[in-house]
Amino acid sequence: MQVYRVRQSGGSMFWIVMAAMLSLAGGAVLAQQLAAPAWVWGILLGSALLTAPLAWAFRCLELRVYTTGVKASWGGVFSKTIALEDIAGVEVGQYQWLGFGGWGWRYSFKGDVAFSILGVTPTLVVRRRNGRKLVVTMPEPQQAADAVNDWIAA
Repeated sequence: MQVYRVRQSGGSMFWIVMAAMLSLAGGAVLAQQLAAPAWVWGILLGSALLTAPLAWAFRCLELRVYTTGVKASWGGVFSKTIALEDIAGVEVGQYQWLGFGGWGWRYSFKGDVAFSILGVTPTLVVRRRNGRKLVVTMPEPQQAADAVNDWIAA
């Protein structure tokens, strides 16, 4: 059963991936006009078509709190779920993008996972019993933290 859900626009991630897709498609058209070999514009056009689902996936960042755990996802495609019994605690923090190498769907060298949007620094930090963390940027993380902590205490 779902007890809390927050969904936010993917911000610039959608537009960055969309720009990459349009650049690849434009490169394919240009390669064709310049009489480049068919395989050149085929690779560019194929890459553009493969990039389209990524743009769709990065359209929104969602966090769901269930009675059984927590799930963060980009457009329902890329996701990470943590079972309630694996959660050691939840806190509110600030996103440290250098530790993850940027924004988006990221993994740190320590095994932590981040779902982040450029420019949003307040985060929900879900600490796991194995020492790793799930970090999700959101405008008001305290509500999500309270929802998870209520289920941990129950």
